[in-house]
Amino acid sequence: MVQGIELLHAVLGSTSVYLQLLRFFVVFFIGIAVTRFVLMPMVRRIAVRRGTEKKTRHSVENFVGVIGFFFALTAALQAGNFGGLVTLIGTVAAAATIAIGWGMRDQIGSLVSGVFLHISPSFVNGDYISVGDVNGTIRDTNMIETRMRGPHGRNMIVPNSYLTTRPLVNHTRGTKTQDSITVKLRPEKLDDGVTVLMDLAAAEEEILDVPKPRVTHAEIDGNAVTTDIVYYIEDGQDARQIKTRFIRTFAREAVEQDLLAEPDADEDTESGPA
Repeated sequence: MVQGIELLHAVLGSTSVYLQLLRFFVVFFIGIAVTRFVLMPMVRRIAVRRGTEKKTRHSVENFVGVIGFFFALTAALQAGNFGGLVTLIGTVAAAATIAIGWGMRDQIGSLVSGVFLHISPSFVNGDYISVGDVNGTIRDTNMIETRMRGPHGRNMIVPNSYLTTRPLVNHTRGTKTQDSITVKLRPEKLDDGVTVLMDLAAAEEEILDVPKPRVTHAEIDGNAVTTDIVYYIEDGQDARQIKTRFIRTFAREAVEQDLLAEPDADEDTESGPA
């Protein structure tokens, strides 16, 4: 029995190790609780107020959770006086960071850029931007990448690091207002309709040349192709008057060239008397 107790003391050392373990677990669970029930909900509420999309909110919450876990573990090791383990974990973490950072430096750069874009956004969904040789309308932004609709309706995925390391011009914010017109064109007259829309936009003095008006096709519905033309005007101008004039001019051209699709014939018919 005495030998067993001596063996136990040899393995565990003094009884102070129990106090160390107690301090470790208390501080660790407090840190996890603060992260889980204070920091992550706070970040979630901020993201909701800013109108951040659900996928992006989850990415930010997970990022905060990982950081909180790391700091909780470090604080717990310090509270338990496990200095050797703190040094060991720090060394391993540093080595892992270097290895991961070297292999995933582009992804990490995009992640850091995503954090900055959400903290201090240069654009919001629907803005038309130009960055380097990339230009288009913002669809959504997560922690790694930004999805855009480029010229001719092309879908583009751009790393966030690309958007934060080059000069960015936001054509929607500032002194410009975006507007659009939607028409339904005959499929066989699609090219002619696009040409007329672009020519009329170029002829309108109030419609800006930069950013250039763009035409996109949304869907095909029966014998009609839904087509949008997006253009920009200076702030303070009468957007409704400009749109009305544009529509009237296009309507005349569309009738002369037979550009518009025929309305659906599937209309409700009046039933006879019972």
